[in-house]
Amino acid sequence: MPHTIFIACDHVLVRHALGSLLRRQPGVEVAAEESVTADLPAAARRIGVDVVVIVVDGAQVAVSQPYAAIYRQLGTIPTLLLNLADDDESLLDALALGVRGIIDKNADGARLVKCIREVLNGEITISKRLASRLVVEYVTSYGERARRQSANGKRGAELSDRELEVLSRLARGESNKAIADHMFISVHTVRAHVRSLMQKLHVQNRVQAATYALKHGLIQAPAHDGAPRTDAAGASAGGRR
Repeated sequence: MPHTIFIACDHVLVRHALGSLLRRQPGVEVAAEESVTADLPAAARRIGVDVVVIVVDGAQVAVSQPYAAIYRQLGTIPTLLLNLADDDESLLDALALGVRGIIDKNADGARLVKCIREVLNGEITISKRLASRLVVEYVTSYGERARRQSANGKRGAELSDRELEVLSRLARGESNKAIADHMFISVHTVRAHVRSLMQKLHVQNRVQAATYALKHGLIQAPAHDGAPRTDAAGASAGGRR
C-alpha cells in the first residue's frame, strides 16, 4: 500500500508543484493539498493520512505559536517540514515541538520519499546542513558542561539542558504555567523538571535553587533586578501553579 501524504502550503503554485512531484514518485499517494490552517490536524485525521508535509518560509514561521499548536494537535501523525527559505538559524527548535523531519528546498522527489519512509519508521531526518549545525551545538554544549563540572563540581553539571532552561525561567519569577507555555510542555512536566533540578542541586525550594544557580554561574542573572521572584507558597512548597 502506498504511503498517503497531506501537503500543507500557503503558496498555491508551490503546493501544486510539490503535489505533482510526489505523484510521480513510487510508493506514495497525495491524499490532500491544503493551505496551512488551524483545521489542518482535524482534516489529516479525518482523511487518515500517514504523513503531513508542511511547507514553511523560514525558521521564524516554523517555530511560531500557530505552527507549534498544529504540531501538537497532529500528535502521532509524523510531520515533515519543507523549508523554502535560507534562514535556518532556529529551525532545529521545531524538532522539540514534535516535528519528525526537516527538508531544505533543494531536495528532489526521491529525497522527499526517503524522508517520508524514515519518519514512518520512527526516525528523525534532517538535512546535512542542519545535521552539521546540530553536531556543533552538541559539542559546544558538551564543552560548556565540562567547564561547569570543573568549576562547580557535579551539582550543576548534572542538570540537563531542559532543566537549565526551567531553572533560568524559574529565576526570572515565571510560574509553572508560564514556563510550560514558553517551552511548549505540560505543567506536569515542568513540575517534574523542578523536582529533579532541586534534587540535583541539593536544595529545598525554588528560591534556594535560583540563588545557587546564580551564585555559581549556572544561569545568567534575570534582567529585571538580578534576583529571583517568588511567593511564599512557591518557596515553601517548591512549586507554583
